[in-house]
Amino acid sequence: MNKTTIKNKVLAVLREKKVSQTDLMRKLHISRSSAFSFINNDSMTVERLMELSVAFNYNFLNEFSNMLQISEPPPRLPDGQAYPEKIHELEIEIKALRKVIAEMTNKA
Repeated sequence: MNKTTIKNKVLAVLREKKVSQTDLMRKLHISRSSAFSFINNDSMTVERLMELSVAFNYNFLNEFSNMLQISEPPPRLPDGQAYPEKIHELEIEIKALRKVIAEMTNKA
């Protein structure tokens, strides 16, 4: 993803929502020159994307995160251990406990 992609997507959404330069100025509390600069600048801060998302009820951050094509890391337990590792440990513990119970039952 490049900077122009972000700008183009934002501008496309603003056009789709029929947001004028004046609307942009009002919603973001910026001057006319800042709005012009915003429209003509190829880069944008995360803070500005957050402001736009709130102001125009569109989650730009989610839109761009979906473009990354990076898989989410596996969920972790509070101690930092991954769930599959913990599940494997618990399965081993269950087998050991079943064996102990079976031996105790056979002795009785």
